[in-house]
Amino acid sequence: MKHLLLSALAAATLLPLSAKAPKDPVLMTVDGVPVTLSEFEYLYHKNHGQQIDRQSLDEYLDMFTIYKLKVAEARRQRVDTIQAFQQEFNGYRAELVAPYLRDSLTEKQLVKEAYDHMKESVEVDHLMVPLEKKALIDSLRQALVNGADFTATAQQYSTDPSIRSNNGYYGWISAGQFPYEWEEGVYNTPVGEISDVITTRYGHHLAKVRNRRPNPGEVHARHILLTYPNERTDEANAAVKQRIDSIYGALQAGADFADVAKRLSDCPSGAQGGDLGWFGTHRMVPEFEAVSFALADGEISKPFTTQFGWHIVERMGHRGIAPFEQMEASIRAKMAQDGRSNRAVEAKIAQLKKAYPSKVLQSGLDRINQAVAAAADFDSAIESLAHDTTPLITVADSTVTIADFMNPRPRIAPGSDPSTALSAMADERLNEVVLTYEDHRLEKKHPELRNIVNEYRDGMMLFEVSNQKVWNAAANDYAALNEYFKTHRDKYTDWSEPRFKGYVIYATSDSLIQEVNKFIAANPSIETDSIGPVLRGAFPRNIKIERVLLPKGKNNVVDYAGFGAELPDLSGERRWKYFTTYQGRVIDQPEEAADARGAVTADYQSELEKKWVEELRKRYPVKINKKILKKVKPLQ
Repeated sequence: MKHLLLSALAAATLLPLSAKAPKDPVLMTVDGVPVTLSEFEYLYHKNHGQQIDRQSLDEYLDMFTIYKLKVAEARRQRVDTIQAFQQEFNGYRAELVAPYLRDSLTEKQLVKEAYDHMKESVEVDHLMVPLEKKALIDSLRQALVNGADFTATAQQYSTDPSIRSNNGYYGWISAGQFPYEWEEGVYNTPVGEISDVITTRYGHHLAKVRNRRPNPGEVHARHILLTYPNERTDEANAAVKQRIDSIYGALQAGADFADVAKRLSDCPSGAQGGDLGWFGTHRMVPEFEAVSFALADGEISKPFTTQFGWHIVERMGHRGIAPFEQMEASIRAKMAQDGRSNRAVEAKIAQLKKAYPSKVLQSGLDRINQAVAAAADFDSAIESLAHDTTPLITVADSTVTIADFMNPRPRIAPGSDPSTALSAMADERLNEVVLTYEDHRLEKKHPELRNIVNEYRDGMMLFEVSNQKVWNAAANDYAALNEYFKTHRDKYTDWSEPRFKGYVIYATSDSLIQEVNKFIAANPSIETDSIGPVLRGAFPRNIKIERVLLPKGKNNVVDYAGFGAELPDLSGERRWKYFTTYQGRVIDQPEEAADARGAVTADYQSELEKKWVEELRKRYPVKINKKILKKVKPLQ
């Protein structure tokens, strides 16, 4: 609800607060805070298009002024300092600024590269060793280049869990299925050769490229699965084989595939008629993939086996890779997940290091190394540096001390050289500081970003303060709503037809309804608004209570109770087959605010809004320079 309202506010008012630009005349001040002409001009055109309409300009100026008054009130209340507010705003801003912290040219190249990779599939073998075994992976690569058998080497050394089932054979892979480092290494390796060592967060990898082919695209298939018996005896296996052959025969005779899958398949997809949706290469086990892609559309396979059991597949459709224009948006969306975007960030960092003098100071590293050498252990060394103010990293006019670097406390892998590890961490910290330095300057450098960020922030502030002063106040102050209703009753008498007002009480049995009726008769002092809680306390199960205010024709129980219709037949209801009413009566017009709640609440909110704006005008002085207003120009 909140986000919908924020969107509505943005669409209706579009009133961000932009930073003052150089030589930008001040159009107005609100509580002494200047508002520039460029801000107003930008927002006016955002709402009204290119041309200038004097009447709409004056109307917008008044709306703009009211908005600024409300934002001033929100700031006085320090709404923007609330932790929940800051978390939401910072999360939104982080999404907005992310593209500004990546190199756009590099990103464009990566998107095109990803699409080029998607046009081709590569058949590969694979092995992996843990990250701490760099020397091993180097020696294995040399052995493979010299002619060692890849399968045997993978079986002996690979720690990839899939080695047990595939002996290192990965089959045909496509782009976007693996971490970018792996994809890049594979696609850059010629057919028949061994890749360079590929390092991901999972370990060190080697790939042997067997073959390449155009990407076969995706198939849409459904299947029937009979899993292997728990005890793989010859007799049990034969029974499963007999069943799958029988199913295949039925399908050949015209049985409905989806119906058979729902009744007989052991796969969870059976509930959807065996439908597996669209899938490309390396999404299924190799045997299943090979059969699915080899079929023609509409063709049903003969029974075949995988590690899961016996299958029958029907290919329902095939599609090739879509044009780049159709794929670009989805590729960009996936880049953050596959690590590809990291390259664009790295390129941006390299640019920023040239723009802002940035370095890790050798004097700081020397100080750290001295402390490490002098201490009994690593933890003691870190402790001794926890308050050291020696500069370690500089980015333009920003400095990170050794003490800053030690918070949070550095952790290094067991067996690592402390000096080498800390130096690498310092380089990583330098990159972070460079990005942060740029991040803090983005709104000044990019007016379009500043407008969007501030629009959302001010919209959030407006929502919170308006919620306090108007919306919640109107919705929750029942006494005030009723008083407003009494004063303006004539506004709400235009019902086109009478309505039945009261409570309908449902139960699961007639005897329970009789008990409810007896309880109500024995307790005549129950207040109308309390009937729900009272009855739920007395009958905690098997009753349902509904407050109704309905005209004829909207509810068959109401029609019977209030408008003389026939007794409704509730025999088809699952539980609520019996009913009675409480305080039910037909009324021609609203009796209280609750009877016209939506309209009364909206009108009362408008009144609160009007009074609030009057208070704000008195509290915060507004000065407008009419001469500057005349300088608003048509959009060029």
